[in-house]
Amino acid sequence: MRDRSSALTSRCSQASNAATTATTQSIQGATYSFTNGVGTLALPASGTLISGNKLFYVSPDGNFLIGGSPSGYDLFAAVRSATGGLTNANFTGLYYTAGLEEDLSTSGSSVLETHYGSLYTNGAGTIIRHDRLAPFDATAFNQTYDDYYSLNADGTFTQAGLSPFFTPFDYVVGTGGLGFVGIGEGPYPGVIFGVQTPNPSGSGVYLYPTGVVNAASFAPFTTGVAPGEWISLFGTNLASATVQAGSVPFPTSLGGVQVSINGTLAPLQFVSPNQINAIVPWATTQNFAQIQITNNGAKSNVVEVFTNNTMPGVYTHDNNGVGPGWVLHADYQPVTASNPAKVGETVLVYLTGLGTVSPNVPDGAVGSSTAPFNTTTNQINVWIDGIPATVTYAGLAPGLAGYQVNVTIPQGVTSGKDVYLDIDTPDAYVSQTTIRMQ
Repeated sequence: MRDRSSALTSRCSQASNAATTATTQSIQGATYSFTNGVGTLALPASGTLISGNKLFYVSPDGNFLIGGSPSGYDLFAAVRSATGGLTNANFTGLYYTAGLEEDLSTSGSSVLETHYGSLYTNGAGTIIRHDRLAPFDATAFNQTYDDYYSLNADGTFTQAGLSPFFTPFDYVVGTGGLGFVGIGEGPYPGVIFGVQTPNPSGSGVYLYPTGVVNAASFAPFTTGVAPGEWISLFGTNLASATVQAGSVPFPTSLGGVQVSINGTLAPLQFVSPNQINAIVPWATTQNFAQIQITNNGAKSNVVEVFTNNTMPGVYTHDNNGVGPGWVLHADYQPVTASNPAKVGETVLVYLTGLGTVSPNVPDGAVGSSTAPFNTTTNQINVWIDGIPATVTYAGLAPGLAGYQVNVTIPQGVTSGKDVYLDIDTPDAYVSQTTIRMQ
């Protein structure tokens, strides 16, 4: 057992009964001790935010801590402070995340939810994040969105919350970017923490355990997959050469490579040593999808991910999942800064992950170019600049092995700028791409 006295400052903290008020508390004379790897933090009996004895656990490297009350509702997390100053480049890579949030924005009511997921940062200020939400009064729901950050030298930053549907969090990134903690702002108290994933490595044909992503949005692996979705698989020794399919329907064997999803071979569009683009077979309706690659007889490890009804992702101009989406005018000219969309016009959005269609088509086949068209069996809603828009068609794109949504730009959308184009389905909400408005 070890004991140590210390002075503590709790920063970026909030209590649910404080509504929109953030609380900072300085603590003098606190002590801590360890018994069999479990820490006990002894705090003064009175305090505006936290008091009494708390249990806590520390990661083996000493960089991450989590704890709380053994008999109450307190929860706290911490990361070791960075030294020497941080930049955006220090916050990069893939992170596992988990959190707890409460919505107090409506007087007299409260919505509490937990979530886990992952986020990817590019080290240059862009985040793509996935949360699998589990509200206490509803079924699990997937939420993916982009965000932008500018890291202060002490590791702190405030989530931009650019989409009108997501509220800001205050974050602090720990030493070396190995982990972070975030606290909700305003009437959305909550805590989120994340730890950086290790670099995957394996011998032979190796599919990264984190290497199954939406081919359009590049939302992280915890999103899972949906029937008919284009996915990208990443790993090593996945193929002996780079080969691209020359015609449709797409084959289930390409360059000696096959991809099995729950025992069914997936159509392939592209294979290479480090990346494969495939379509999830329509029959993938179980709760989990087991994915395995065979390269000229050599089998990879099996990676298991969730299966959803839908997992939308809009294709983007920069092929990175964020920014201007692949949206066309009715004359099939791209919507761009020099050729923006107008209120009242109907535009064509190209995406993946909308799930099953009716009438169905064989795996890897294109959508019908004549009636009856292959429309989605799931309800598809679109929001533009936070305003609900009218969907006039949602289904397979005629002549293409992907999806198309036709949507009318609603009144009230902000003019002269890029605004968010969000896709809403029964089990997912995606807010990563934008559309330029006149």
